[in-house]
Amino acid sequence: MGLLIQDHFDPKAHAVIYPGDCLALLAQVPSESMALVITSPPYNIGKPYEDRKALDKYLSWQEEVLRESVRTLKPEGSLVWQVGNYVENGEILPLDILLFPIFLRVLPHSSTPAILRSTRLRMRLWTKRIRLTRAARPQKDRASIR
Repeated sequence: MGLLIQDHFDPKAHAVIYPGDCLALLAQVPSESMALVITSPPYNIGKPYEDRKALDKYLSWQEEVLRESVRTLKPEGSLVWQVGNYVENGEILPLDILLFPIFLRVLPHSSTPAILRSTRLRMRLWTKRIRLTRAARPQKDRASIR
């Protein structure tokens, strides 16, 4: 039997790859029903597929998406959030730094493991501990960096 992959929410699907507004999809998903949520939200830099927002509105939208994503996760579920940089007037603002306080607000009492991943840092957030680790560069002797 093959994997069932859908472009809309289907509780029988093995995976859903949704090409649209994630909040519309998340509204269809029952609470505590997902084992894994992986997302790479738009960086709000004016790509043809995104609606550029003021930074404060973008961060509010990201908080709403994060809250809904966490709502859908099973108690043992995991969340992966891929982010990049926001660019405005020649200034580069790392979104991981801007989103970190939002993750702390949304996940403070959760046991949901979350990974906030950027090209600069990999952040793992848990209820009782916060661990920031630099993403390791490929090296000849990987055992030496463990």
